[in-house]
Amino acid sequence: MRIRWLAFLLANCVLAQLASTTTAHADEIIAREQRPTPISSYGDRAAWSSYDSSSDAFRLMTRVGGVTSMAPISARSQAFDVDLGENSSGEAVAAYSRCQNAFPMPLGQAQRRPSEGCDIYVLNLATGTESKLEGPSTHESSEYLPTIAGDQVAFVRVYERRPGRRGQLPYLYLRDLVGERPSSRLPGGARGLTDRPGPTSLNLNAEYLVFAWDRLLDRNTYRSQVRVDEVNADEHRMLLQTTRDDQPGGLISPSFAGSWVLFGEWGAPTGSRDELYRVDPQTGGGLFASAPPLLSSVAATDNGDGYFYVKAVSLREDGSQSCQGGGCEIGRIDQIPSEGFFAE
Repeated sequence: MRIRWLAFLLANCVLAQLASTTTAHADEIIAREQRPTPISSYGDRAAWSSYDSSSDAFRLMTRVGGVTSMAPISARSQAFDVDLGENSSGEAVAAYSRCQNAFPMPLGQAQRRPSEGCDIYVLNLATGTESKLEGPSTHESSEYLPTIAGDQVAFVRVYERRPGRRGQLPYLYLRDLVGERPSSRLPGGARGLTDRPGPTSLNLNAEYLVFAWDRLLDRNTYRSQVRVDEVNADEHRMLLQTTRDDQPGGLISPSFAGSWVLFGEWGAPTGSRDELYRVDPQTGGGLFASAPPLLSSVAATDNGDGYFYVKAVSLREDGSQSCQGGGCEIGRIDQIPSEGFFAE
């Protein structure tokens, strides 16, 4: 396990600011939304949720080749926990959950109650066909935050019908999309004061499951981590960790950018800007750069050199992000400026 202490990052940040004046700029604003939303990307596609005030629900939006359209599926009462990927046939798919009792998805902010009674669904983006994944979806538990790569799906499961604490703990699972082999549990992060939220976002490829994991250590300390599991080996390690006292914020939205893992940090240590990290999942070393302020979600572009982002407008008194007064900005930055490096 490799731990990057906050003081070390702060020192590198100061050196980077002295050494470079390059800042990130948005090459393109692709949408403005009324509510914060996770964003996901794969290949030349991106997906996010759009709030419809007339129906008080969220619709799934996809973008390919510079064209944005609404997915031909029913709405969700909360933003989709969508993840784009490719199935074993090489077809582009979107994975997400549908829940009996949905709550806002965690975006690395304050401790939140997870949705209840969730099952996993997959949308084939070529055919527009939506189907429920019967294997990982069960009557005894709730499954959410799915991510698909080839013939495998990873997801979060809560055994909510179990009494007491056992019915509150979130676990990470991996399962084959075809066949009867049962789901296998993967290592997660340490439990906090309330056992929640645990995993806040997942992303899977053929080698790794990378995920953000948050926990409340005490009433004043909220800790956020990005971790990686090797899906075909007994390897589990931390890529980055932050510690926050008396304020929200943390590490968000890890995704794969070629051979790198890309993720963001909102409420960055300097207090004046947010950060973007690109980390080698094998060594834990990498670079960081400035990101748009009030960052709520990021996803790597198809070439791995840039990223999509969701940026809020302001913060409420409780630390949650707000889109009121101009709408949340969804943009694309084609080149990540290299501002600083941190060692293994």
